[in-house]
Amino acid sequence: MPVRVLIVEQTDTTRDAFLSVLERAGMDAYGASSVPEAAELFAKRGAHIVVLDLLMISGNAFAFMAGVLGAMPNTRVIATTASGAMRQASAAVTQGAFDYLVKPIDSKRLLRTVRNAIDGRFETSAAQVPYVKALFGAAHTDIERMAPSMAPILIEGEVGTCKQDCAALIHEQSHRAKLPFVTRACAAFSGKKLEHLFSSTLLRHGGTLYLEDANKLSLGVQTQLLRFLQTPVFDGDADGIEHSNVRIILGISSNLETEVDAGRFREDLFYRLKVVRIVLAPLHTRAADIPMIAQAFLNRMSKDANKPQKVLADDAGSILSRMTWTGNHGELRHVLAQALKNHRSKVVRAEMLPDAVLKAFVDVTRADPPVDESVFLNNADSSIADLVKAGWALADLERLVIELTISQNGGSVPKAAKQLSVSPSTLYRKREAWSGKTR
Repeated sequence: MPVRVLIVEQTDTTRDAFLSVLERAGMDAYGASSVPEAAELFAKRGAHIVVLDLLMISGNAFAFMAGVLGAMPNTRVIATTASGAMRQASAAVTQGAFDYLVKPIDSKRLLRTVRNAIDGRFETSAAQVPYVKALFGAAHTDIERMAPSMAPILIEGEVGTCKQDCAALIHEQSHRAKLPFVTRACAAFSGKKLEHLFSSTLLRHGGTLYLEDANKLSLGVQTQLLRFLQTPVFDGDADGIEHSNVRIILGISSNLETEVDAGRFREDLFYRLKVVRIVLAPLHTRAADIPMIAQAFLNRMSKDANKPQKVLADDAGSILSRMTWTGNHGELRHVLAQALKNHRSKVVRAEMLPDAVLKAFVDVTRADPPVDESVFLNNADSSIADLVKAGWALADLERLVIELTISQNGGSVPKAAKQLSVSPSTLYRKREAWSGKTR
């Protein structure tokens, strides 16, 4: 059965042109000039794809889209809008549109977008799901929803929040997965032409171009990028070659609104990019997820090195979850790599963490949920030996033991005191003294 496509477009010439292109491609395309007519036709015939003009005068296009997706969730809506109405495009994507196109829309771009909506599927392998969800947290749903589309994506997050990993995942879960994934550091780019950021294979065959620190591009190249997003043809293409199978993903570490206000980033380009915006949270806001993220990293490191899987011990997870992580995921990954480099154990325990991390832990006094005390205590000799070799003072060793014991007893000072065979008042006085020094 041919693919059914409903074109909802109020301009007769545009609607007829769209219908002609899709019919020549072998699709069952039919059109409506108003929202009421579209609703009636959709109820009778249904559709695999709906190409919807968001600026319809004869009815609420958003209400129609909500009705379509409510009745047939597998229908994919491609929103169309004018260049000055990017806010509507953003709202449509947020409310469930699969992709969007900005007018004027040429036949090749329309056809490629419709075909992509038919073919594009996001399928994360069962083995990869825990890693993806751990790494990206709440942003995972946005990644899953937008990966198959053609739309450019803006990924925002502090340095070290795995923006490139996010872009790579989006590429892997798109119909371009077998095509090149090219990354470029814009901070190091001094060229004056946008096409110099592309590889030859990307230009010939398509794929995904990830631009890291895109705000570092000159205003001239930003202008070319905006033009490319509108019509994927380079000014220098002698034959007017269309590169419509290249998806642009941009990574930004700074606040882009601030860059726009300072005149360093084009406002019209910003509004074009913010339609699909994925924000990656810094690690310090995800303390409860850190053990899960660390384990996901260990799993990936073991797989990449073709070695047996490593397991993060509870005591190590407790310590990692207390760190500030100014370097975010990148810093955490580096810490774990150091631990694996210096130890061969299958279990990553507290004493295997770098000295700097353990020393930082000494200054932390808040309680954590109970952890398995045997994991740390059964290795007390080697832990102390390692710390002594690292030059720890007796006072620091004492504080480490006390704070771990309190943590492993659910934050209960009396229980910890009983385990350590001292009075609770002794521990309270010590913690009060440490708190005073910290202040």
